[in-house]
Amino acid sequence: MKHVFITVIFFCIINFCLASEKRLSAPDTAHHTQHSVNNQKFLLSGLAHVRIFTDGIKFNSAVMETEFKPVFLWRPSPKFSFESQLNFTAGVGRKISNTSTFNTAKSHSHRIARSFSALLRNESTPVSENTTTTNQIAADILLKYSSLTYICTPNLSVTAGLFLSSFGMYSEQLYSELTNKFLSAPYGFGYNFQSTPETELGIQVRGNLKLKSSGIKYALGISNGPALIESGTNAGQLDYENLADNNSNKAISARIGFLPWNNRTFEIGLSSRSAKVGESGSALEGVDSRLLSADISVSKNFNSIKGMVELKIQYTYISLDNVYYNANPLLTLNVPAKDVNLKDSTYRFDNKSELYFISLGFRPTTDNKFFKNFEYVFRYDVLNLPVFALWGKDKTRFTGGFLYWLSENSCLKLSYEYETEEKFLVVQWVMGF
Repeated sequence: MKHVFITVIFFCIINFCLASEKRLSAPDTAHHTQHSVNNQKFLLSGLAHVRIFTDGIKFNSAVMETEFKPVFLWRPSPKFSFESQLNFTAGVGRKISNTSTFNTAKSHSHRIARSFSALLRNESTPVSENTTTTNQIAADILLKYSSLTYICTPNLSVTAGLFLSSFGMYSEQLYSELTNKFLSAPYGFGYNFQSTPETELGIQVRGNLKLKSSGIKYALGISNGPALIESGTNAGQLDYENLADNNSNKAISARIGFLPWNNRTFEIGLSSRSAKVGESGSALEGVDSRLLSADISVSKNFNSIKGMVELKIQYTYISLDNVYYNANPLLTLNVPAKDVNLKDSTYRFDNKSELYFISLGFRPTTDNKFFKNFEYVFRYDVLNLPVFALWGKDKTRFTGGFLYWLSENSCLKLSYEYETEEKFLVVQWVMGF
Protein backbone atom coordinates (compact mmCIF):
# COMPACT_ATOMS: atom_id res chain seq x y z
CA MET A 1 0.00 0.00 0.00
CA LYS A 2 1.15 3.52 -0.72
CA HIS A 3 1.03 4.86 2.81
CA VAL A 4 3.14 1.91 3.97
CA PHE A 5 5.67 2.68 1.26
CA ILE A 6 5.82 6.32 2.32
CA THR A 7 6.25 5.35 5.97
CA VAL A 8 9.16 3.02 5.23
CA ILE A 9 11.02 5.64 3.22
CA PHE A 10 10.20 8.26 5.85
CA PHE A 11 11.92 6.27 8.60
CA CYS A 12 14.83 5.40 6.32
CA ILE A 13 15.50 9.11 5.88
CA ILE A 14 15.34 9.67 9.65
CA ASN A 15 17.87 6.89 10.24
CA PHE A 16 20.12 8.25 7.51
CA CYS A 17 20.02 11.72 9.03
CA LEU A 18 20.75 10.47 12.54
CA ALA A 19 23.59 8.30 11.30
CA SER A 20 25.09 11.23 9.41
CA GLU A 21 24.97 13.39 12.52
CA LYS A 22 26.65 10.66 14.57
CA ARG A 23 29.52 10.45 12.11
CA LEU A 24 29.97 14.21 12.26
CA SER A 25 30.25 14.16 16.07
CA ALA A 26 33.50 14.07 18.02
CA PRO A 27 34.48 10.67 19.48
CA ASP A 28 34.39 12.01 23.05
CA THR A 29 30.95 11.18 24.51
CA ALA A 30 30.90 14.11 26.94
CA HIS A 31 31.91 16.51 24.19
CA HIS A 32 29.25 15.05 21.90
CA THR A 33 26.53 15.62 24.50
CA GLN A 34 27.58 19.21 25.12
CA HIS A 35 27.83 19.83 21.38
CA SER A 36 24.29 18.58 20.81
CA VAL A 37 22.80 20.68 23.62
CA ASN A 38 24.54 23.86 22.51
CA ASN A 39 23.36 23.44 18.91
CA GLN A 40 19.73 22.66 19.63
CA LYS A 41 17.56 25.61 18.69
CA PHE A 42 13.81 26.02 19.14
CA LEU A 43 11.76 28.77 17.51
CA LEU A 44 8.08 29.56 17.94
CA SER A 45 6.56 31.84 15.32
CA GLY A 46 3.31 32.18 13.42
CA LEU A 47 0.40 34.58 13.39
CA ALA A 48 -3.09 35.32 14.66
CA HIS A 49 -5.89 37.11 12.90
CA VAL A 50 -9.52 38.18 13.17
CA ARG A 51 -11.62 38.38 10.02
CA ILE A 52 -15.17 39.59 9.39
CA PHE A 53 -17.18 38.86 6.23
CA THR A 54 -20.32 40.89 5.61
CA ASP A 55 -22.95 40.61 2.91
CA GLY A 56 -21.76 43.04 0.27
CA ILE A 57 -25.23 43.89 -1.01
CA LYS A 58 -27.47 44.74 1.95
CA PHE A 59 -25.24 43.85 4.92
CA ASN A 60 -27.95 41.51 6.18
CA SER A 61 -25.55 38.89 7.48
CA ALA A 62 -21.99 38.46 8.66
CA VAL A 63 -19.42 35.85 9.55
CA MET A 64 -16.68 36.46 12.12
CA GLU A 65 -13.67 34.18 12.25
CA THR A 66 -10.54 34.12 14.38
CA GLU A 67 -7.47 31.93 13.93
CA PHE A 68 -4.27 31.24 15.82
CA LYS A 69 -1.54 29.60 13.72
CA PRO A 70 1.61 28.74 15.68
CA VAL A 71 4.63 27.40 13.78
CA PHE A 72 7.10 25.22 15.68
CA LEU A 73 10.66 24.91 14.40
CA TRP A 74 13.16 22.65 16.18
CA ARG A 75 16.72 22.22 14.95
CA PRO A 76 18.60 19.57 16.98
CA SER A 77 21.65 20.01 14.73
CA PRO A 78 22.77 22.27 11.87
CA LYS A 79 21.64 19.69 9.30
CA PHE A 80 18.47 18.28 10.82
CA SER A 81 15.23 20.20 11.52
CA PHE A 82 11.55 19.69 12.29
CA GLU A 83 8.78 22.13 11.37
CA SER A 84 5.05 22.02 12.07
CA GLN A 85 2.06 24.33 12.01
CA LEU A 86 -1.24 24.03 13.86
CA ASN A 87 -4.40 25.98 13.07
CA PHE A 88 -6.81 26.84 15.88
CA THR A 89 -10.01 28.29 14.42
CA ALA A 90 -13.34 29.53 15.73
CA GLY A 91 -16.10 31.34 13.89
CA VAL A 92 -19.73 32.39 14.02
CA GLY A 93 -22.14 33.35 11.26
CA ARG A 94 -25.24 35.43 11.93
CA LYS A 95 -28.23 35.87 9.62
CA ILE A 96 -30.51 38.79 10.50
CA SER A 97 -32.97 38.40 7.62
CA ASN A 98 -34.24 35.60 5.41
CA THR A 99 -32.50 36.85 2.26
CA SER A 100 -30.71 34.21 0.20
CA THR A 101 -27.45 36.15 0.35
CA PHE A 102 -26.70 34.56 3.71
CA ASN A 103 -26.11 31.21 2.05
CA THR A 104 -22.87 32.45 0.52
CA ALA A 105 -21.70 34.17 3.68
CA LYS A 106 -22.48 31.00 5.58
CA SER A 107 -20.04 29.07 3.40
CA HIS A 108 -17.15 30.97 4.98
CA SER A 109 -18.21 29.62 8.37
CA HIS A 110 -18.57 26.12 6.95
CA ARG A 111 -15.04 26.16 5.56
CA ILE A 112 -13.60 25.81 9.06
CA ALA A 113 -15.72 22.73 9.75
CA ARG A 114 -14.20 20.50 7.09
CA SER A 115 -11.39 18.84 9.03
CA PHE A 116 -11.35 15.96 11.48
CA SER A 117 -12.22 17.72 14.74
CA ALA A 118 -14.83 20.27 13.63
CA LEU A 119 -17.86 21.09 15.74
CA LEU A 120 -20.80 22.75 13.99
CA ARG A 121 -24.01 23.88 15.70
CA ASN A 122 -27.03 25.74 14.30
CA GLU A 123 -29.57 27.78 16.26
CA SER A 124 -32.56 29.67 14.86
CA THR A 125 -34.70 32.22 16.71
CA PRO A 126 -37.84 33.70 15.09
CA VAL A 127 -37.89 37.49 15.05
CA SER A 128 -41.07 38.13 13.08
CA GLU A 129 -43.37 36.26 10.74
CA ASN A 130 -41.01 36.67 7.77
CA THR A 131 -37.66 37.06 9.50
CA THR A 132 -35.45 34.80 11.58
CA THR A 133 -32.08 35.15 13.24
CA THR A 134 -29.75 32.21 12.63
CA ASN A 135 -26.44 31.67 14.39
CA GLN A 136 -23.89 29.16 13.12
CA ILE A 137 -20.91 28.34 15.32
CA ALA A 138 -17.82 26.34 14.32
CA ALA A 139 -14.55 25.48 16.05
CA ASP A 140 -11.63 23.49 14.74
CA ILE A 141 -8.08 22.32 15.43
CA LEU A 142 -6.12 21.31 12.35
CA LEU A 143 -2.60 20.10 11.63
CA LYS A 144 -1.57 22.22 8.64
CA TYR A 145 1.79 20.54 8.04
CA SER A 146 4.49 18.62 9.89
CA SER A 147 7.78 17.62 8.30
CA LEU A 148 11.41 16.66 8.86
CA THR A 149 14.20 18.18 6.77
CA TYR A 150 17.77 17.07 6.26
CA ILE A 151 20.16 19.59 4.70
CA CYS A 152 22.53 17.56 2.54
CA THR A 153 24.46 20.58 1.27
CA PRO A 154 23.83 24.35 1.41
CA ASN A 155 22.05 23.99 -1.94
CA LEU A 156 20.23 20.66 -1.46
CA SER A 157 17.76 19.37 1.14
CA VAL A 158 15.38 16.43 1.62
CA THR A 159 11.98 16.84 3.31
CA ALA A 160 9.65 14.04 4.44
CA GLY A 161 6.22 14.16 6.04
CA LEU A 162 3.27 16.47 5.48
CA PHE A 163 4.60 19.60 3.78
CA LEU A 164 3.30 22.57 1.80
CA SER A 165 2.93 21.71 -1.86
CA SER A 166 5.49 23.28 -4.18
CA PHE A 167 3.09 23.00 -7.14
CA GLY A 168 2.64 26.50 -8.48
CA MET A 169 3.29 29.61 -6.44
CA TYR A 170 0.27 30.12 -4.21
CA SER A 171 0.22 27.09 -1.89
CA GLU A 172 3.76 27.58 -0.62
CA GLN A 173 4.46 31.28 -1.02
CA LEU A 174 1.11 33.04 -0.55
CA TYR A 175 -0.98 30.86 1.76
CA SER A 176 -0.16 32.88 4.90
CA GLU A 177 -2.36 35.82 5.88
CA LEU A 178 0.76 38.00 5.96
CA THR A 179 2.01 37.09 2.48
CA ASN A 180 -1.45 36.93 0.92
CA LYS A 181 -2.42 40.59 0.65
CA PHE A 182 -6.07 39.67 0.20
CA LEU A 183 -8.63 38.33 2.66
CA SER A 184 -9.47 35.14 0.79
CA ALA A 185 -7.76 32.67 -1.50
CA PRO A 186 -8.23 32.86 -5.27
CA TYR A 187 -10.77 30.47 -6.78
CA GLY A 188 -9.32 26.97 -6.94
CA PHE A 189 -7.11 27.36 -3.86
CA GLY A 190 -7.68 26.61 -0.19
CA TYR A 191 -11.37 26.06 0.54
CA ASN A 192 -12.45 28.10 -2.48
CA PHE A 193 -13.44 25.25 -4.85
CA GLN A 194 -10.07 23.59 -4.20
CA SER A 195 -8.60 22.36 -7.49
CA THR A 196 -4.88 22.20 -6.65
CA PRO A 197 -2.90 20.57 -3.81
CA GLU A 198 -2.30 22.63 -0.69
CA THR A 199 -0.21 20.10 1.23
CA GLU A 200 1.34 16.76 0.31
CA LEU A 201 2.20 13.66 2.33
CA GLY A 202 5.42 12.22 0.97
CA ILE A 203 9.04 13.06 0.23
CA GLN A 204 10.50 16.08 -1.50
CA VAL A 205 13.95 17.08 -2.72
CA ARG A 206 14.68 20.80 -3.04
CA GLY A 207 17.69 22.68 -4.27
CA ASN A 208 19.03 25.68 -6.14
CA LEU A 209 21.72 26.39 -8.67
CA LYS A 210 23.62 29.66 -8.84
CA LEU A 211 24.57 30.96 -12.27
CA LYS A 212 26.60 34.05 -13.16
CA SER A 213 23.88 36.66 -12.94
CA SER A 214 20.84 34.49 -12.29
CA GLY A 215 19.68 31.41 -10.46
CA ILE A 216 17.49 28.33 -10.65
CA LYS A 217 15.57 26.65 -7.85
CA TYR A 218 13.77 23.34 -8.11
CA ALA A 219 11.61 20.90 -6.17
CA LEU A 220 10.88 17.25 -6.96
CA GLY A 221 8.37 15.24 -4.95
CA ILE A 222 6.58 11.93 -4.61
CA SER A 223 3.44 11.82 -2.50
CA ASN A 224 -0.01 10.36 -1.99
CA GLY A 225 -2.07 11.69 -4.86
CA PRO A 226 -5.62 13.04 -4.77
CA ALA A 227 -8.67 10.79 -4.78
CA LEU A 228 -11.21 10.84 -7.58
CA ILE A 229 -14.79 11.40 -6.46
CA GLU A 230 -16.53 8.63 -8.38
CA SER A 231 -20.22 9.19 -7.63
CA GLY A 232 -22.73 11.85 -6.67
CA THR A 233 -23.12 15.37 -8.02
CA ASN A 234 -19.38 16.03 -7.46
CA ALA A 235 -18.26 12.99 -9.46
CA GLY A 236 -15.17 13.83 -11.50
CA GLN A 237 -13.66 16.22 -8.96
CA LEU A 238 -10.39 15.62 -7.15
CA ASP A 239 -10.30 15.28 -3.36
CA TYR A 240 -6.93 16.40 -1.96
CA GLU A 241 -7.74 15.36 1.62
CA ASN A 242 -6.40 11.90 0.85
CA LEU A 243 -3.80 11.19 3.54
CA ALA A 244 -4.42 7.43 3.62
CA ASP A 245 -4.39 7.18 -0.19
CA ASN A 246 -6.89 5.21 -2.24
CA ASN A 247 -4.61 3.22 -4.58
CA SER A 248 -1.05 1.99 -5.03
CA ASN A 249 0.02 4.79 -7.36
CA LYS A 250 2.06 7.84 -6.36
CA ALA A 251 1.74 11.45 -7.45
CA ILE A 252 4.90 12.80 -9.07
CA SER A 253 5.35 16.56 -8.94
CA ALA A 254 8.03 19.00 -10.00
CA ARG A 255 8.58 22.74 -10.06
CA ILE A 256 11.41 24.78 -11.49
CA GLY A 257 11.83 28.49 -10.87
CA PHE A 258 14.10 30.74 -12.91
CA LEU A 259 15.41 33.95 -11.31
CA PRO A 260 17.01 36.06 -14.06
CA TRP A 261 18.17 38.80 -11.68
CA ASN A 262 20.59 38.45 -8.79
CA ASN A 263 18.36 40.45 -6.43
CA ARG A 264 15.55 37.85 -6.78
CA THR A 265 12.91 40.47 -7.60
CA PHE A 266 11.67 38.50 -10.63
CA GLU A 267 10.81 34.80 -10.88
CA ILE A 268 9.25 32.61 -13.54
CA GLY A 269 8.01 29.19 -12.41
CA LEU A 270 6.79 26.05 -14.20
CA SER A 271 5.11 23.14 -12.40
CA SER A 272 3.69 19.73 -13.29
CA ARG A 273 1.95 16.96 -11.37
CA SER A 274 0.53 13.62 -12.45
CA ALA A 275 -1.12 10.68 -10.69
CA LYS A 276 -3.66 7.91 -11.05
CA VAL A 277 -6.62 8.93 -8.92
CA GLY A 278 -9.20 6.13 -9.08
CA GLU A 279 -9.78 3.85 -6.11
CA SER A 280 -8.14 0.42 -6.18
CA GLY A 281 -10.53 -2.24 -7.43
CA SER A 282 -13.06 0.20 -8.87
CA ALA A 283 -13.99 0.59 -12.53
CA LEU A 284 -12.22 3.98 -12.52
CA GLU A 285 -8.96 2.74 -11.00
CA GLY A 286 -6.89 3.69 -14.06
CA VAL A 287 -8.06 7.31 -14.40
CA ASP A 288 -5.11 9.69 -14.80
CA SER A 289 -4.91 13.30 -13.65
CA ARG A 290 -2.47 15.84 -15.07
CA LEU A 291 -1.80 19.31 -13.71
CA LEU A 292 0.33 21.99 -15.34
CA SER A 293 1.03 25.47 -14.02
CA ALA A 294 3.00 28.60 -14.88
CA ASP A 295 3.58 31.52 -12.54
CA ILE A 296 5.28 34.91 -12.55
CA SER A 297 6.32 36.97 -9.53
CA VAL A 298 7.67 40.52 -9.63
CA SER A 299 8.51 42.65 -6.59
CA LYS A 300 10.41 45.82 -7.39
CA ASN A 301 10.74 49.42 -6.26
CA PHE A 302 10.21 51.91 -9.10
CA ASN A 303 11.57 55.39 -8.47
CA SER A 304 9.61 56.77 -11.42
CA ILE A 305 6.28 56.12 -9.69
CA LYS A 306 7.68 56.41 -6.14
CA GLY A 307 6.51 53.07 -4.89
CA MET A 308 6.96 49.32 -4.56
CA VAL A 309 5.07 47.23 -7.11
CA GLU A 310 4.21 43.58 -6.49
CA LEU A 311 2.77 41.49 -9.33
CA LYS A 312 1.68 37.85 -8.96
CA ILE A 313 0.27 35.73 -11.79
CA GLN A 314 -0.50 32.01 -11.84
CA TYR A 315 -2.22 29.89 -14.49
CA THR A 316 -3.14 26.23 -13.87
CA TYR A 317 -4.55 23.63 -16.27
CA ILE A 318 -6.13 20.41 -14.97
CA SER A 319 -7.00 17.42 -17.14
CA LEU A 320 -8.54 14.03 -16.28
CA ASP A 321 -9.40 11.09 -18.51
CA ASN A 322 -12.91 11.16 -19.96
CA VAL A 323 -14.88 8.37 -18.29
CA TYR A 324 -18.48 7.66 -17.34
CA TYR A 325 -19.80 8.62 -13.88
CA ASN A 326 -23.02 7.58 -12.16
CA ALA A 327 -25.66 10.29 -12.18
CA ASN A 328 -29.41 10.75 -11.91
CA PRO A 329 -30.68 10.95 -15.53
CA LEU A 330 -32.90 13.89 -14.57
CA LEU A 331 -29.77 15.90 -13.75
CA THR A 332 -28.15 15.23 -17.14
CA LEU A 333 -30.86 16.64 -19.41
CA ASN A 334 -28.50 19.38 -20.65
CA VAL A 335 -25.70 16.92 -21.44
CA PRO A 336 -25.34 15.93 -25.14
CA ALA A 337 -27.16 12.65 -25.84
CA LYS A 338 -23.97 10.95 -27.06
CA ASP A 339 -22.44 11.40 -23.59
CA VAL A 340 -25.38 9.95 -21.62
CA ASN A 341 -25.94 6.22 -21.09
CA LEU A 342 -29.50 5.73 -19.87
CA LYS A 343 -29.08 1.96 -19.50
CA ASP A 344 -26.81 2.26 -16.47
CA SER A 345 -27.56 5.91 -15.53
CA THR A 346 -24.09 7.24 -16.30
CA TYR A 347 -22.73 10.23 -18.18
CA ARG A 348 -19.38 11.66 -19.23
CA PHE A 349 -17.92 15.08 -19.94
CA ASP A 350 -14.67 16.66 -21.09
CA ASN A 351 -13.04 16.84 -17.65
CA LYS A 352 -10.72 19.79 -18.12
CA SER A 353 -10.48 22.87 -15.92
CA GLU A 354 -8.38 25.99 -15.84
CA LEU A 355 -7.87 28.63 -13.19
CA TYR A 356 -5.78 31.73 -12.97
CA PHE A 357 -5.34 34.87 -10.93
CA ILE A 358 -3.62 38.20 -11.44
CA SER A 359 -2.85 40.32 -8.40
CA LEU A 360 -1.24 43.74 -8.26
CA GLY A 361 -0.09 45.68 -5.23
CA PHE A 362 1.36 49.16 -4.83
CA ARG A 363 2.96 50.63 -1.70
CA PRO A 364 4.13 54.25 -1.92
CA THR A 365 7.60 55.20 -0.74
CA THR A 366 6.61 58.66 0.46
CA ASP A 367 8.26 60.21 3.51
CA ASN A 368 4.89 60.83 5.12
CA LYS A 369 4.71 58.56 8.18
CA PHE A 370 0.99 57.90 7.73
CA PHE A 371 0.61 57.36 3.97
CA LYS A 372 3.77 55.27 3.55
CA ASN A 373 2.10 52.49 5.55
CA PHE A 374 -0.73 52.05 3.03
CA GLU A 375 -0.63 49.33 0.38
CA TYR A 376 -3.27 49.22 -2.36
CA VAL A 377 -4.18 45.86 -3.92
CA PHE A 378 -6.30 44.49 -6.76
CA ARG A 379 -6.94 40.91 -7.87
CA TYR A 380 -8.77 39.25 -10.75
CA ASP A 381 -9.32 35.50 -10.47
CA VAL A 382 -11.10 33.02 -12.74
CA LEU A 383 -12.12 29.38 -12.43
CA ASN A 384 -13.36 27.64 -15.59
CA LEU A 385 -14.86 24.21 -14.90
CA PRO A 386 -16.04 21.44 -17.29
CA VAL A 387 -19.10 22.64 -19.19
CA PHE A 388 -21.41 19.65 -18.75
CA ALA A 389 -20.26 18.49 -15.33
CA LEU A 390 -23.00 18.74 -12.70
CA TRP A 391 -20.62 20.89 -10.67
CA GLY A 392 -19.26 22.79 -13.67
CA LYS A 393 -20.13 26.43 -13.07
CA ASP A 394 -17.53 29.03 -13.99
CA LYS A 395 -16.45 31.66 -11.46
CA THR A 396 -15.06 35.15 -12.04
CA ARG A 397 -14.26 37.64 -9.29
CA PHE A 398 -12.81 41.12 -8.83
CA THR A 399 -11.27 42.13 -5.51
CA GLY A 400 -10.01 45.56 -4.53
CA GLY A 401 -8.82 46.97 -1.24
CA PHE A 402 -5.96 48.23 0.86
CA LEU A 403 -3.71 47.28 3.78
CA TYR A 404 -2.42 49.53 6.51
CA TRP A 405 0.83 48.24 7.99
CA LEU A 406 0.97 48.83 11.74
CA SER A 407 4.42 47.26 11.89
CA GLU A 408 6.56 44.88 9.84
CA ASN A 409 4.45 41.89 10.91
CA SER A 410 1.04 43.39 11.66
CA CYS A 411 -1.53 44.99 9.38
CA LEU A 412 -5.17 45.90 8.92
CA LYS A 413 -6.87 44.81 5.68
CA LEU A 414 -10.08 45.91 4.01
CA SER A 415 -11.32 44.62 0.67
CA TYR A 416 -14.46 44.29 -1.41
CA GLU A 417 -15.03 41.08 -3.36
CA TYR A 418 -17.35 41.26 -6.35
CA GLU A 419 -18.76 38.25 -8.14
CA THR A 420 -22.13 37.97 -9.88
CA GLU A 421 -23.69 35.91 -7.08
CA GLU A 422 -21.35 36.72 -4.18
CA LYS A 423 -20.40 40.15 -2.92
CA PHE A 424 -18.50 40.61 0.32
CA LEU A 425 -16.95 43.39 2.32
CA VAL A 426 -14.16 41.85 4.38
CA VAL A 427 -12.08 43.30 7.22
CA GLN A 428 -9.09 41.59 8.83
CA TRP A 429 -6.46 42.29 11.46
CA VAL A 430 -3.33 40.14 11.22
CA MET A 431 -0.48 40.01 13.72
CA GLY A 432 2.62 37.88 13.23
CA PHE A 433 5.11 36.84 15.87
